[in-house]
Formats: sequence, C-alpha cells, structure tokens
Amino acid sequence: MAKKHVIYESFSKIDFILIRNNIKRDVSVWVIEPFPAYHHNKKGSRFFPSYLPGYITALINKGQISLLRAEDINAKEIYGLAADKAVQIVEYVYPEYR
Repeated sequence: MAKKHVIYESFSKIDFILIRNNIKRDVSVWVIEPFPAYHHNKKGSRFFPSYLPGYITALINKGQISLLRAEDINAKEIYGLAADKAVQIVEYVYPEYR
C-alpha cells in the first residue's frame, strides 16, 4: 500500500493533535508556506497573516514534517492560473447550459 501524505494549508489549534497523530501513524505531513498578502476589510485596515505557528516550526526543525515553500509551488502565479482554468471551463460549458 502506498504511503499516505497529508498537506496543511492553514492551521488551527486542533491541527496540532491531528498532525501528531499522523506522525505517529507514519503519514507524511507537509505544510504549505503561507504567502503573505494584504487583506482588506470594509474599514480599509490591512494586516499580514501570521507566518507559521511555533509548534509547526518546531516540527519542521525536528524533521518530523516537511515545508512546501511558496516558490516550490509557484505561489505568486497559482491564483491567476487557477482562475484562468476556471474561466476556460465555464466558457466551454456555458453554451450548453445557458
């Protein structure tokens, strides 16, 4: 049977327990490096999302989980590429369903 892999994009407190359980079960755990971007709310305030929680950084440093860096997954362009593909699909099926 092939080894299982779990990839986390964002983290909550419960994820620490889930990640530890996956490590114990010999499941390969990967985390995606957050790509900082400005977020705007209705008032116009901006903030940067937190980078990585301390427990994630500690597990990466121990070699228990792996980090997928933003440049490894082309994070700067992936949103635009995904949007382009979505538009292509909608344009393809629209004449049939309009």
